[in-house]
Amino acid sequence: MTFNPPSWSISALFFFYLTFPWLAPRLRRVLHPRRAMLWVNLIYLIPPLIVVFTTHYGVPETGILHRNPLIRLPEFAAGILLYTFYAQQRDAGRSMSPSRQLLALLGVAASIAAALFLLGRGHAWYYLLHDGLLLPGAVDAGLRGRAVG
Repeated sequence: MTFNPPSWSISALFFFYLTFPWLAPRLRRVLHPRRAMLWVNLIYLIPPLIVVFTTHYGVPETGILHRNPLIRLPEFAAGILLYTFYAQQRDAGRSMSPSRQLLALLGVAASIAAALFLLGRGHAWYYLLHDGLLLPGAVDAGLRGRAVG
């Protein structure tokens, strides 16, 4: 991070792309992507919960939470599961009704409002929001609707 700050992001993305040929086909076969998304989100919350309950948010812990590709892998898997959900909805001929669009928009807005509220409540919430708590809001619109086309 001292000499080349973008390098952590590039190396994490490279790691994700290396795992994609193995991970994507397995996640694509998931029959219940919403349930799988819940499990992925719960797994994603384990590392920040460990940091919150066992440390004082030192440089090593926060660095691992922010830059370790293994810690961030659930976020990548969530994107693959979201595609799986889109594809299943498309294949079933389901479309997103106006009421579901509004519900999805309200879910995203509620997620943002909750995040803004919690960010002022201390360091622990920052780490929990960064690594897991915002994931449902990030994919809410997709999980309630379907891909167009």
